[in-house]
Amino acid sequence: MTTTTTAATVVGIDLGTLTTKITLSSTHDFEIVRNAHGGHTTPTAVTFAGPTRPRLLGEDAADISRGDENTVWMMDRLLTGNNCCDTTDDSNDDQKIMMMQDFCRFQFDNHTNSVYIPNMDTTYDTTALLAMLLGRVKRNVLATIQRRTGKNDNNADNEELEFVFAVPSNYPQVTRQAVMDAAYAVKVNKSRVVDGARCLAAVYQRKFYDGQDVDD
Repeated sequence: MTTTTTAATVVGIDLGTLTTKITLSSTHDFEIVRNAHGGHTTPTAVTFAGPTRPRLLGEDAADISRGDENTVWMMDRLLTGNNCCDTTDDSNDDQKIMMMQDFCRFQFDNHTNSVYIPNMDTTYDTTALLAMLLGRVKRNVLATIQRRTGKNDNNADNEELEFVFAVPSNYPQVTRQAVMDAAYAVKVNKSRVVDGARCLAAVYQRKFYDGQDVDD
C-alpha cells in the first residue's frame, strides 16, 4: 500500500525591530500573511495581562489605545542582548523608537537574556516572549491558509508548517537556536534560520559571495 505525504507549507518570516513580515511559499502563490486587523505586517510586540484585559499580542499589543507600560517591543534586539530602549543605538527607526520610550518600562538583563516587568513583578526569558508572538503568527498563517483553500475545520492546528526565519548574518548561533526553540514551543516542528542577505540574493537570482550578492 502506497502512502502519500503532504509537504509542509513553508512560511517565510522576517523578524524585524518594529514589525514582522510573513509570507507563504509558492504553494500558496507567495501570499502575504495578514494580521487579525488586515495589515500586511505583525508588530513585534507583546503586552502582558492587566486587571481589565488579557495578554495582547502583535497587532493588538501595538494598538496604543490598548497597550501600556507592560508592553515589550523589538524582540529581535532583545534576543541578541541589546536593550531596545537604548536611545544611543543608531537606527533608521530612531524616531519610532523614541516614540515608544513611554512604553518601555521593563528591565532587560543581557546576561540572562530575560525581561523583568516591574508592574507585574515577573521575569520572562526572551525565547518565551518570542514564542508568545509566534503563537499569534501561527494563527494568522493558518487563517490565511484556510481562507485560500476554503477549508474551515477543526484540524487547522494539524497543518504541517515549516518556519524559515530571515535574520542578519551577524546573529550568533545561540540566538539562532533560541529562535528555533521559540518555533518549537508553538508546535512548529520544522524551522530554519537563514541569513537575510542570502534570501535577497535568491529572490533577485544573484550569486552570493563573501556577504555580498554579485551579478551573474
